Amino acid sequence: AYRQILRLHPADAQARFSFGRFLTRKGAHGEARALLAAVVEAEPGGQEAWLWLARALQGLGDAEGARAALRRLLALDPGHQEAKALLLQLGFAPKAPALAPLLGAANPGAAAQPLPDAEAFLRGLAVPDPLARYRR
Repeated sequence: AYRQILRLHPADAQARFSFGRFLTRKGAHGEARALLAAVVEAEPGGQEAWLWLARALQGLGDAEGARAALRRLLALDPGHQEAKALLLQLGFAPKAPALAPLLGAANPGAAAQPLPDAEAFLRGLAVPDPLARYRR
């Protein structure tokens, strides 16, 4: 149904967003990324499109792109809790050597230190273009 709508109305941002979200949920991250990228380029203030683009990029294994999309979303809405949670999940992987002491990985018997304040963390981040690597 989404493909038919897009064939009839190729510029319909809501149809692109809805289909991109559907494809992300189904695991078709490459096609979802293309649709959601078109949505955020046409409507850069679309907060949910940035969130779903981040999820599609994460599904493609592009953690850097996903973090950049989330930072764009947080620049629009600094209080977006779901974006903060996903960004912290992507940015504070236990495998990151610099974060091992924070997470208690250096000494498994020790209690983990609390993670840095999310607001302070986000304020220190630049907001790069999450789609730069996909442009030709």
